[in-house]
Amino acid sequence: WRFKPYSLYVMPGFVVVGDPKTGEPSVATQDVYAFFAGLAYDYNEFWTWLMQVNAYSTPLEFTDIETLDDGAVDLAIGLHYRLTRRWLFEFSFSEDLTRTAPDFTVRFALRWINTSTAQSIRE
Repeated sequence: WRFKPYSLYVMPGFVVVGDPKTGEPSVATQDVYAFFAGLAYDYNEFWTWLMQVNAYSTPLEFTDIETLDDGAVDLAIGLHYRLTRRWLFEFSFSEDLTRTAPDFTVRFALRWINTSTAQSIRE
């Protein structure tokens, strides 16, 4: 949904996970349910600020280890900068909100947008 200069987006997710072929000990898995929700702010025609919350269920069946049995929620904050009409530079920092240990991810990306998408991106 677009409310200039803001955009709100949500997406459910579902991953079918198969049991890995391991010896002993055996590892049992389960399907993963996910939900993503984010907000983007177009600062100007070049800079966009982004924030997204991601929630996942665990892919492992009951292990009796709380850290593995619980799902995860993380927060990602980032930006993208439009280099040209079709090229974006992206940066994001993600932190797991469900664990007390500092476990974060930093992401850099260079993204190419195809011609049909590039025409509608700022409409």
